[in-house]
Amino acid sequence: MSIWIPFFMALVLGTCILYVPGLLLLRILGLPWKDAICAAPGASIAVMSLLTFVYEPMSVYANLISVVLIPSLVLLPLLFVAIRRSKSPLFESSPSLDVTAIALYAVVGFFMGVYVLVKQLDGPGSYFLGWDAIRHINGVQAFAESGHFSALSSSLFETDSDALYSPSVGSGSFYPSGWYIIAALLAQQFGRTSVMAVNACNFLFSSVVYPISMLLLMSRLFPHDKVTVRLGSCVVLAFEAFPWLFLAFGPLYPNVGSMAMLPAVAALWMDVVGPRAEDEPLLSMLPAAVICLLGLAFTHPNALFSLALFGAVYLAYKLLCGSTEYDVFGMHVPSIVVSAAFVAFFCLIWVLAFKLPFLRGVTSYVWNPYASFGQMALNIISVAYSYGWVPSVAA
Repeated sequence: MSIWIPFFMALVLGTCILYVPGLLLLRILGLPWKDAICAAPGASIAVMSLLTFVYEPMSVYANLISVVLIPSLVLLPLLFVAIRRSKSPLFESSPSLDVTAIALYAVVGFFMGVYVLVKQLDGPGSYFLGWDAIRHINGVQAFAESGHFSALSSSLFETDSDALYSPSVGSGSFYPSGWYIIAALLAQQFGRTSVMAVNACNFLFSSVVYPISMLLLMSRLFPHDKVTVRLGSCVVLAFEAFPWLFLAFGPLYPNVGSMAMLPAVAALWMDVVGPRAEDEPLLSMLPAAVICLLGLAFTHPNALFSLALFGAVYLAYKLLCGSTEYDVFGMHVPSIVVSAAFVAFFCLIWVLAFKLPFLRGVTSYVWNPYASFGQMALNIISVAYSYGWVPSVAA
């Protein structure tokens, strides 16, 4: 049991890293405390990632002090100033979002993570030998040893000693670094191999960040239904497709991080385009939504495409139900026509993006089908996109 003590200590530290800077910043930007807690990881990663862009050309070593403690100490007095200037946040939290719901999602998520993920591990240093796992583990080790966290020049070979093995030291390229930053900070603090930090990081994103992030979205979808929102805590982690399969297939660790934060970012953007009080400034929610969107992009840009897809459906719905008709260049156009035109415009943009040359390597890749059409339809309906549960998340 004693071998697990550092792992659970890493979980506590990782929770602070993910939530403290972002919570302070989002409160400064006007979010209520409860909403800021749910969306904090995206803002925290945005802050840390932007700082690493500044630190690298200055040769500042990235660690817990420089990328977490210092920005938090800077944000803290700014928060006191913001609270004194404005006694109330920009808006009130949804009635269904309360402290009890946050605690419920966190506790259920924690025990689900222990049951599904931790129980599969032989120890905190157990890891999955396959496909992208080695790249992720080596990437975390390179970040932790070098103190270079910038996504603009990411590389597996970061330190001077790496020159003995690779001539490419110092010649990295862009690679989203949000997930790596969290894992590397944990690896630095606990003085162990990066494997334990990787396992702790995956636990945090899959079993803490994702449930609490989904809570914010649930509170927007069911603002006055506390029972439905609280029951959602039992459903969020009940599907194989996400997050568990992402930890076994690939594995897609950075995607787990970005997709875990996606529901909260989607909820903030729903606030941006949604109705507001008469005294609420136009686009008052935009700064918070943008900073969390940056955190999403710095963790993995794949989540941006998912956000665009779901966002387009939501906007089409809002256009259809927001009014019976719209004034377009002096003409009264039925809402169904405006909504259909928006869908057509979005599809056009999607097709153009599909044909962009720099995306062809991804969009032209062919995956061989593993199921019949009927089985694939059933998989989609049941949110089970796999032909079988992968029994061991980590070997």
